[in-house]
Amino acid sequence: MADQLKQEQFVPLVNTGFRVYDGAGNTYSVTLVTVTDVKRSPVHEEYILHFHGAPEFFLPQGIYGFEHDAITLFDLFIVPIAKDDGGYTYEAVFSRLTTAP
Repeated sequence: MADQLKQEQFVPLVNTGFRVYDGAGNTYSVTLVTVTDVKRSPVHEEYILHFHGAPEFFLPQGIYGFEHDAITLFDLFIVPIAKDDGGYTYEAVFSRLTTAP
């Protein structure tokens, strides 16, 4: 499913919450804070998502189930990239073909 997600689907979801499932029965809430366009061509797109989570929990690098009211459950590989008093920032990088070359 994640390979079918397009950058345009995430843009209107900035500053909204996602549910994150860790596979052990735990659910966390994170907020999508940025969608950054890295590179785009007629056949390829690269973009980065940044999520922010509370300081009460830390999600190590790995694959998690993500869900939003506007997007059904999908797996996403995230990496923690920053920590501040407000919590942790996680990054997901997409690089995918948009059409066959």
